[in-house]
Amino acid sequence: MRNIELNRMLRQVTKVFYFLRIWRRDEESDTFKIGRKFVFLLYYVLFQIFLVTCSVLSPDANESIFLASIQVLLSVVTIKLTCLLWNRNDINSLVFDPITTHLTLEEDNAAVDKDIKVFMKFVHCYVAMLCFSAISYVFGTLPMLTNDRKLPFFISYRLEGQYSEHAYWIAYVFLISEIWLGMICTLINILIWYAMFNYSLEYETIGGQMKNLGKDRVARLQFCERTDFHRDLIQVIRNHRHLSKTIGRFQSCFSKLFTVQIATSGLTICVSAYILANSSTENVPQILIFAIILIYAIFEILVVMYLANNIHVTSAKLSYCLFESNWIGQPTASIKCIIILGEVIRQPQQLVILKVVPVDLDTFSVIMKGAYNLFNILQNLN
Repeated sequence: MRNIELNRMLRQVTKVFYFLRIWRRDEESDTFKIGRKFVFLLYYVLFQIFLVTCSVLSPDANESIFLASIQVLLSVVTIKLTCLLWNRNDINSLVFDPITTHLTLEEDNAAVDKDIKVFMKFVHCYVAMLCFSAISYVFGTLPMLTNDRKLPFFISYRLEGQYSEHAYWIAYVFLISEIWLGMICTLINILIWYAMFNYSLEYETIGGQMKNLGKDRVARLQFCERTDFHRDLIQVIRNHRHLSKTIGRFQSCFSKLFTVQIATSGLTICVSAYILANSSTENVPQILIFAIILIYAIFEILVVMYLANNIHVTSAKLSYCLFESNWIGQPTASIKCIIILGEVIRQPQQLVILKVVPVDLDTFSVIMKGAYNLFNILQNLN
């Protein structure tokens, strides 16, 4: 396969899920399976309850707003954890589906190799930045490196008494473990982006196959062979149908996650920008944290929207690719198949949530405009 290196990284990501027992390879009883999922979900829900409690009880308004924005961001992470716990088989079948093995055209292979290398660099940069941010934040909040007595996320520590030291370290270890669990859950982004990236590549490959229908191809042995038009046409139809069904399963699996991302990203972007605009220059660590949150919120929703938009664009080009094939003068049976296929591909593939909201760059523009308008409202009320 042309994407062996990429599959190696994906399997390393899945090994992390298996190592942490988020996923299990061996068979387990239904009782143990439900209990394991419940423990993971309860552990992360306790984190959110802790942040909500601190946000409500905090006398500092900035700290309350900060923790509330973290809570909104964590709602997306919770959905990711839920997807990992309950949709393991679906995720594996989607990510490791042999849908990208239909690369039969030499000119497409070179382009696909180049695209995969670029995507690999992007994935490596994302993982490196994710690990660097988490490690830097954990070490930056170590009590021995800070002058004030605060927990991660700048939560003020106010417990007093003989058990205060033990309670502080229990709370500290709990929050750090939750941060790392959240980072592990965000690795699902790589699996989602990989699947979406390959869907657009497969549409490009199918488009190349359509262009070459009925045309002579020069094989590696440098002799010409006349392709069987009807045979290749049937194969193209099967490839397109397989891809459409796979994208339908992908949309069904991750529609809730995309819905929550779209619903919360605008609010997260707005609050982060608002606090950055009104933060004191003396609190540099908090400014850096909000800058990271702002960049990550924009980056994550932008990548999803871009890849979904690319699926729509590449599928929309199939009609032109079919028209460029050597369809003139073909048998009546082949012409009928071409007409039916042409009607099918007239409607481009598009990811849609809630049956009306498209996942594309236009929706991203709406999100950014909404965040900007809400930011202006908050600034006027300030």
